[in-house]
Amino acid sequence: MRLAILCVLLLLLMACTPTQITADLNTIVTAVSLALPILSLAGVPPLVITATQGYLSSVSVAVEQTVAELASQDTGPVKAGKVAGFFAGAIIPNLPPGTNPMVEQLLRSVSTAVAGFVAHFAGGPGFAAQATAQLAMTRGDKQQLDKIGKANAHNIEILSKSVGP
Repeated sequence: MRLAILCVLLLLLMACTPTQITADLNTIVTAVSLALPILSLAGVPPLVITATQGYLSSVSVAVEQTVAELASQDTGPVKAGKVAGFFAGAIIPNLPPGTNPMVEQLLRSVSTAVAGFVAHFAGGPGFAAQATAQLAMTRGDKQQLDKIGKANAHNIEILSKSVGP
């Protein structure tokens, strides 16, 4: 039994490397940037635009906070707890029936990317104790975080210029 638990913990550790974390974070930023054109599609109801804009904004703010936290000097368990909290408010909106399927698919893509990323920080009770080693960022990881932060800042800029109906 102990060996099985140890094996599961080791798999979690290997699956949650800083490189994987930054790759998954980059996937979120890319998904948001691909979803941004929804805000200017002709024929999309104002309610859908407002809900979409709110969701993409909350995800982008969570990414911004996460980039800063991952680069911080906090311990791994503290980082893991904070990062999970940053995304807690990013809830995909319920869209009205008849919403353009492309809009729904793009939002699901963002939501799936967020869920995959947050799963790194929900590894159970043994995870927090092991998180320090997993969340130790190398220089390369920090450079990747910087690039992600810049791409995310571009998304935030676009969202701030988008005026809901």
